[in-house]
Amino acid sequence: MPHALVSLFPSKTNTKNLVMFGRGPRKSDSTKYYDVLGVSKNAGEDEIRKAYRKAAMKNHPDKGGDPEKFKELGQA
Repeated sequence: MPHALVSLFPSKTNTKNLVMFGRGPRKSDSTKYYDVLGVSKNAGEDEIRKAYRKAAMKNHPDKGGDPEKFKELGQA
């Protein structure tokens, strides 16, 4: 049987297909994440963790927060 079908699982050889269908690698703007957390760009690791935990508790969907904001915090 000929190999006419494209694999459903990405490999190094068919990444062109992923880009063609809009599933290319995500490009992130890391400076946006500092704004989402409300910390400065030169904040320390402890300050970033504290800001994340505080924002996550505030925006958690189970506690009446915004689910989209919570997802954005998770990416940050």
